[in-house]
Amino acid sequence: MIKYYLHDGIQEQGPFDFEQLKSKNVTKDTKVWHEGIDNWTTIGEISELKDLLIRKTPPPLNVTIEEVKPPKLKEEMESNSYKLSETKVKKMRSKLYLFIIICILIISSIVGWLIYQNVENGETIESLSEQISSQYETLSTQESVLTEQSDADQERKRINSANTAKNMKYRNNWYNYINASSNSYSYSEIGGISDLEVIITNKTEYMLDEVEVLVSYVKTNGYNFKTETVTVYNIPANGTKSATAPESNRGTSVSLDIQGIISKKMHFCYSAGNWSNNSEDPYFCK
Repeated sequence: MIKYYLHDGIQEQGPFDFEQLKSKNVTKDTKVWHEGIDNWTTIGEISELKDLLIRKTPPPLNVTIEEVKPPKLKEEMESNSYKLSETKVKKMRSKLYLFIIICILIISSIVGWLIYQNVENGETIESLSEQISSQYETLSTQESVLTEQSDADQERKRINSANTAKNMKYRNNWYNYINASSNSYSYSEIGGISDLEVIITNKTEYMLDEVEVLVSYVKTNGYNFKTETVTVYNIPANGTKSATAPESNRGTSVSLDIQGIISKKMHFCYSAGNWSNNSEDPYFCK
């Protein structure tokens, strides 16, 4: 039976079966996900859930109902965050311009004093003009540097936000990017396995520090003879790496099951059966 998850824009709810969904106040725009689809969609886009939208309702009462605005979805929150960031940049530039104006006033006062002193000492106006020009060039350079730093900070934030979303996709869907397989090992018809290599394939953009695999040696009757744990270290990004598994004097085939994955660069810590309280990104670690 398919289990459905709902999202109200703030938190995830579920799982629910079809009968339980009938008691939920869902609309065609309600966010929903179930195993078998890649991304969140809406009730109105899933054909088997459209029956939830066909219902009889009693006539409305003549009462005034205060409009309740739905909570902001993640996309709108990210948009607002970007607008706030733009506001901060504008405030910073305003402070920068004020600082430059103050500096110009101070420099003008100093230049006026220097003019008075230099005239008293008989120095030429041309020399003072060169000093003023040099000061203005310095201020212009400082303004240009500060503006470039501000633009670089904004670009760095945008890149970090994109990397965060990409890494979470890798962590939550790791089984699509990381898998374990074996080589063409040797085995005896009466039982016995040797020359077994456990191969880890990494389709992410980050190195995997270690992957722990449970190797089961299976007899001809389908029962496990024994299990061994094999750990493969430092699997390169978009690459493969293998490790030798122990031999067995029984068994004619093996099965492989990934029990743990650690990637520091991806902030990824997976352990079979271990589920954190963060339902949105359960395998995140620092």
